[in-house]
Amino acid sequence: MHDDSNFFIYFIIGLFSLIPIWFLYYSIVSKMKGSITFHNIKFDTKVPKDGIKGYIKLLTKKNYDSKGLFLTLTGTTRVKRGDNSSTVIIYERTIKIEEAYSYKKGLIIEYDFEIEFPNDEIINNKEVIVNNKKQIRGIGGIEWNLSSNLDIKGVDINGRERIYI
Repeated sequence: MHDDSNFFIYFIIGLFSLIPIWFLYYSIVSKMKGSITFHNIKFDTKVPKDGIKGYIKLLTKKNYDSKGLFLTLTGTTRVKRGDNSSTVIIYERTIKIEEAYSYKKGLIIEYDFEIEFPNDEIINNKEVIVNNKKQIRGIGGIEWNLSSNLDIKGVDINGRERIYI
């Protein structure tokens, strides 16, 4: 006789064991295609709203036709609801650094960037909206990240840098 409950348990365990394998695959494939690194990031810690400046370095390991090169500034915070907490995005701004372009294998190219920082209202607001309900922002404050991605067929080339303000 076939026991459906054991099958279901083994199925769930197998499914969850594939998650780390997928992340490992994604990481390896992404690095095989090239890399994006951040350099010379500058901003005034007293007046960050003046913007964040720097440059990214893109290295391609194959020929690619891209849909564009993008830079995103993201601010996240932790919110607590009862015994549960979650991370929510409170700010996200994306700019296009380069239009569609055909990159050649072995290319190393640098792109300057400047991206706006949010206004004080967003930074100082202690409430965030989660599922149409106001929630109090967590004690940890706001975590800021710069990320860049080259939008290509298959797995994109990505870079990420945490910003401490």
